[in-house]
Amino acid sequence: MPAPADRQLTAGSRVLVAGGGVAAAELLLALRELAPASALAPTLLAPDREFRLRALTVLDAVGLGHAPSVPLDELAAETGADLHRGELAAVDPGRRVATTAAGAELPYDALVVALGARAVDAVPGATVFRGEHDAEAVTAVLADLESGGAHRLAVIEPGGPVWPLPAVEIALLAAARLRARDVEGTEVALVTPAAAALEVFGPAPRAAVAEMLAAAGVATRTGARAVSFDGETLRLRPGPDLRCDRAIALAGLRGPAVPGLPGDGQGFLPVDLHGRVRGATDVYAAGDCTAFPLKHGGLAAQQADAVAEAIAARAGAPGSPTPFRPVLHGMLFTGPTAHAMVAEVSGGRGDPAPPATVGLWYPGKVSAGRLTPWLAKRIELRSPPPPHGATPVDVAL
Repeated sequence: MPAPADRQLTAGSRVLVAGGGVAAAELLLALRELAPASALAPTLLAPDREFRLRALTVLDAVGLGHAPSVPLDELAAETGADLHRGELAAVDPGRRVATTAAGAELPYDALVVALGARAVDAVPGATVFRGEHDAEAVTAVLADLESGGAHRLAVIEPGGPVWPLPAVEIALLAAARLRARDVEGTEVALVTPAAAALEVFGPAPRAAVAEMLAAAGVATRTGARAVSFDGETLRLRPGPDLRCDRAIALAGLRGPAVPGLPGDGQGFLPVDLHGRVRGATDVYAAGDCTAFPLKHGGLAAQQADAVAEAIAARAGAPGSPTPFRPVLHGMLFTGPTAHAMVAEVSGGRGDPAPPATVGLWYPGKVSAGRLTPWLAKRIELRSPPPPHGATPVDVAL
C-alpha cells in the first residue's frame, strides 16, 4: 500500500516524468495500462526528440549496424502524455514544482525522475565509449589496428557503477572483425576490476564467456582497475601494467545530482523498493539515476514498473504494488550470433533466476514487459538478425 506520506491521487492528477529513455518510456506505457481511466494527466519532460536504443550503439562502433530510434511524440501521443521539450534543472518538493533549464516551472502531484546517469571519462588517455556519439572514435581505433598503425588493443571496464557487457562485446567484436579481415599480429585484451568477465551473471555464464574470450584470442586481465593510458602503457592497480598502443574504455557513471533532491556521494538518488526517493514526498526515481549499483535498461524497466504500480495504487488501482525485484536479462553480441543470459541479483550475485516471462527482442536488447512489444511494432530492422535467433548461454529456467 502507499506510504503514509503519500496523498491519494484523484482524477486528473499531474504526473511529471523527467527523462526520455527506457525507464521513462516503460513507465508511461505501464501507467496507461495500470491506472484507472482518466485518473492521471502525465507530462513527459525530455530534452531529445527521439527515443534511441543505446544498447545497440556497440554495433555502430564496430560497423555492424545502427541504433534505431522512435520519435518521442509517438510515445507521448499513444500514452496520452503532454510532451515538454526541456531538461530538469531543479526540484522543490515542498511546493511540488520542477524547474527546467530554461526556467519553466512545472507543477506536479507525482514526479518520476528517469534522467539516466552522466557519463564521465574514467581512464585518462583512453578512447572513451559512451554510446553513439563515440562510435566514430572507436571505429578509428579499429581502423588503426587493421592498417597496421597499431597492434595491441586494451578494452577497459572501469570501476564503480557500470554495465559491463559492452566492454566484453567490444573486445569480442573487435577480435572477430580483425580475424574476418585476415589481420595478423594484433592483440586484444579485456581489463576488468571484477574477478571474472561478466561476473554478475553467475558461474555458468561466467565460464561460457571466459571460453568465448579464450576462443577469440582475447586475453583477460581480471581484478585490475585501469588508472591511465599514455599511448604505450595502461597503468593498472594492482600491477603489473599492460603494454598496449590503443585503449578503449567504457565511460564511468555519475548520478544527475538534481538540486533539491537527496543524493549519495556520486549524485545518484536513493530509493526504496517502490522507487520512492527517500526524504522527498511524491518524488520517485527509476533507471540509471538511482543508487542501485547495476546500470542496465532491463533493470530500469523493472524499476519503472514498480514505480508505475505504486502511482497507480495511489490513483485507486486494485491490489498492492509489487516491489522491485531485479532480474538481469542480458544479450551478448559476439559477431554472427547473440547469446542470452539471465540472473537473479536481489539475493546476491548469480542466484538462480525465476522463470523468465519477458523475452529479449533482437536486435533491440530491451527486456521490458511493455516497451519491448511496443518497440517491436515500430522499429524496422536495419541490420540482419543472427542465424535463426539468439544462442542461449545460460537461461536459468
